Amino acid sequence: MQLHFEDSFLGNSAAVDAWRAATDRIFYGAGRRIGKAPRNGAGRLASMQLGGVRIVDVTVPPGVSSRDRRAIAADGVDALFVSTMRRGSARLETGSDLIQQRPGDIVTWDAARQHRWVHEVETQSFCVRIPRELLHVAEPCQLAQRLLAAGSPMGALASSLIKNMARVDLAQDSTAAHRLRSSLVDTLVAALECEEDSAARTPRASVLARAKSHMLARLDCAGMSPPQIAAAVGASTRTLARAFAQEGTTPARWMWQQRLARARERLLTGESASVTDAALACGFSSLPHFSRAFRLAYGHPAERLLAR
Repeated sequence: MQLHFEDSFLGNSAAVDAWRAATDRIFYGAGRRIGKAPRNGAGRLASMQLGGVRIVDVTVPPGVSSRDRRAIAADGVDALFVSTMRRGSARLETGSDLIQQRPGDIVTWDAARQHRWVHEVETQSFCVRIPRELLHVAEPCQLAQRLLAAGSPMGALASSLIKNMARVDLAQDSTAAHRLRSSLVDTLVAALECEEDSAARTPRASVLARAKSHMLARLDCAGMSPPQIAAAVGASTRTLARAFAQEGTTPARWMWQQRLARARERLLTGESASVTDAALACGFSSLPHFSRAFRLAYGHPAERLLAR
């Protein structure tokens, strides 16, 4: 792989500018802000070409990356991106849709659509940039904003293939490179289509996915209740409870954990300048209640993150 960037951002504004320029060139134009964190984060960016597809090995510091209409019009990048996370945690926001990515998960997104990536901590990922014309499917946009969970067979297959392809050393326009690129793209498309078919045959899994998406988009709504969530996703309260029970939790407990995680993320990335602001933005109406729950969940007070 060709190394494009590797540096620490600690007190180094030149490195921050170089990081933004490198990521704009390898990915696309976006507003990139580096958040607060221990050591203030570091970055690494390396990539290789494989028959017209680019595979990127990237370490992203805590922060936020936002791609709006102006950036889309400015560079015209029209490609599907596929990311498999090796370490860390991040969130993709597209309109009211949210996808949480954790180690082993695969997430897809469309560079031609407005979106926002929130990196809660330093993350390491392999990303594949596939030009739209290489997808060879009727509706390429249907492949975007998708999640293949780490535990799913298709997710494990696709993730393993990306990681191994990243170690291939071939001339980028050789016959072998083009054949491997075709195999990679075909496998990723097949994995996404198979996962969609499987979800359609599993109503309870579909209820769970819709419920999680609904709750993640409304974590700031303090009054959200299981009956309201069930009604919003077209299911009964009992069906909703059974869907979450398969994961060993309840709708209320899962939502509580997501609210705490989002509040922690806001403090880590600097989106919230105070504990009160983070608590209110994530649906907590009582600061003492939030403080107790935060300490219980993470073993330290929320104020410690502000000190960092």
